[in-house]
Amino acid sequence: MAVTPDGKTVFVTNRASDSVSTIDAKTRAKYPDDIPVGSSPTGVAVSPDGKTAFVVNGISGTVSTVDVKTRTKNPTDIPVGSGAVGVAVTPDGKTAFVASGGMGTGNGRVSTIDVKTRTTKPGDITVGPFPFEVTFTPDGETAFVANSGGNTVSTINVKTRTKNPTDITVGMAPGAVAFAPDGKTAFVTNTGSGTISTINVKTRTKNPDDIPVGSTPGGLAVTPDGKTLFVVNFSGGTVSTIDLKTKTKTPDDIPVGSSPFDVAVPPCRR
Repeated sequence: MAVTPDGKTVFVTNRASDSVSTIDAKTRAKYPDDIPVGSSPTGVAVSPDGKTAFVVNGISGTVSTVDVKTRTKNPTDIPVGSGAVGVAVTPDGKTAFVASGGMGTGNGRVSTIDVKTRTTKPGDITVGPFPFEVTFTPDGETAFVANSGGNTVSTINVKTRTKNPTDITVGMAPGAVAFAPDGKTAFVTNTGSGTISTINVKTRTKNPDDIPVGSTPGGLAVTPDGKTLFVVNFSGGTVSTIDLKTKTKTPDDIPVGSSPFDVAVPPCRR
């Protein structure tokens, strides 16, 4: 799921129907016609200028681009290779990073797309096994990649497109990353451990004590004031809230629908 920077439109990928649904955020009504994209769309991100949505097609190994205003797909998809999952656009709007490949024991990769020309840049960036999501630090200088198959987080220098040599070991099957508004701390959901890891962004070191949450945590989001972290628990059908000042979870989780996958707090950058 992604929300346009103006907060007016929500984009939702539909894997079974190879399409994207769009929702009017004000009226909460779905637009009648879904947008056909590639096979098995997974991740979606909107450019910072709000003009283009980038949709990752996992089975097709491509990225579709959609004109946000007209809600139409551009005819030519961008090839990125098999197993594409997550996508994010740099805060300056110049480059899209796509995490893909690496199922099983093999390493994954991050492809980069020139947003202006809609072409893939040469030379993918090798990361850990089964990279699931890409997220940028608020200053746009570093990309954090959650390697679900390697229990690690890779960090990439956005300007040079080079991976830092040492990955950060976190919990089991990390799936999503979010940052405190000041950019000093990264939060990582460990799907297999039922915990949240916290990382010092400057030193790239993990806090020894992970924070227990609900069962199979997935998406997470930080409030703009930096006080609270929301975490969806896929198997538990709940949302956990964490007080970021004390780094402790609120005792009672919030029950929601079955198998929640992601959460967003406005204003949204994804």
